[in-house]
Amino acid sequence: MAGAAAAVLAVGVLLAVKPAPFGAPAPPPQASAAQVSMTPMMPSSFEATVQVTQMGWGTHVSMTCTYHQDRIGTGADGGNKLAMYAVGRDGSRVQLATWMAHDGATASPTGSTSMPMEKIAAVQVVSADTGDVLLQRSL
Repeated sequence: MAGAAAAVLAVGVLLAVKPAPFGAPAPPPQASAAQVSMTPMMPSSFEATVQVTQMGWGTHVSMTCTYHQDRIGTGADGGNKLAMYAVGRDGSRVQLATWMAHDGATASPTGSTSMPMEKIAAVQVVSADTGDVLLQRSL
């Protein structure tokens, strides 16, 4: 009985020190670019920065958009609906997020895709109503 208790205690200590399953691979490294400014593609009442991070499962994109007071036209619901897209080098487009732009506000949309970072040609902010590309950052 004492031998069995000692064996259980030894396994418990081993699991407490190394809780990951035996032989589990280390998490994949993440590569991240600095937060960079997006380029206006047409006259716009806001500016944005974007950060693209390579993950083991694909790519994560985070953005900060600042809207200037009293310069954004408003839609029927009091703001403009915008969308963030990742554009693949093959021309494919993946919508990552949508949000409402409001005068004088800052939004921080984020999104993810299974598309590897090296296959993304650009990140875009698009008017969800018209499809016009407002801002873009080529990678």
